[in-house]
Amino acid sequence: MEPFLRNDQYNAIVQYVQVILDTKKKHVAPNVLKATIELAGAKILALFHESTAEQQALLDVTAHTTSEELHRFLEQLRSYVNPFPPISEPQIKKLFPKAKKLKVPPLDSVDWHKLTYLSWNDLGSNKKYIVYPQDGKWLGIQCSLTPLAKAGYCSLCKCVNDVSYVSTIAKKKQAKNSDYYKALGNLICTDSATCNEKITTTMHVEKLFGDVLEG
Repeated sequence: MEPFLRNDQYNAIVQYVQVILDTKKKHVAPNVLKATIELAGAKILALFHESTAEQQALLDVTAHTTSEELHRFLEQLRSYVNPFPPISEPQIKKLFPKAKKLKVPPLDSVDWHKLTYLSWNDLGSNKKYIVYPQDGKWLGIQCSLTPLAKAGYCSLCKCVNDVSYVSTIAKKKQAKNSDYYKALGNLICTDSATCNEKITTTMHVEKLFGDVLEG
């Protein structure tokens, strides 16, 4: 069977399985554990609007009863995660034509199977760059970066992590006032690897790009 999972979907499955594992540790009544497993199973299948019978069988967490089986279930699913689409350094630089001295991180060290979006910080210029594929096109956002001294709620992965205040300007101008600029600010994980490990949907990434590129 070919890979069919996205990184964010795999992360969501990990979270649902973790709920089962945490419930098992509490030694709850069998009917409570059964209900927890069935709910997790339903949530996992709901992540996929279209799936084959073979894929549904692979995703059936209710077939696994012990903690060891659940861990093996996750290990098996990991091999069915599609990698982030291939992108080259020239392609990335083309997304940021105004960044003449853009420093792209070494792409050969990236674990492409664990990415929902590609991002890196340039601390020398206090910039954060975010790259995302949508509808067959590459999109890029350059943001101003202000690291914070405390943890916060990331707008992309919706988890509490070390975050930075990230701000940018919406590219679409108002027709009635071409001098009007809309500033946008968000708290986003300072470490994109941490964010990509916890993100469970592409919805918030796509909203960010929609807000910036479409205004």
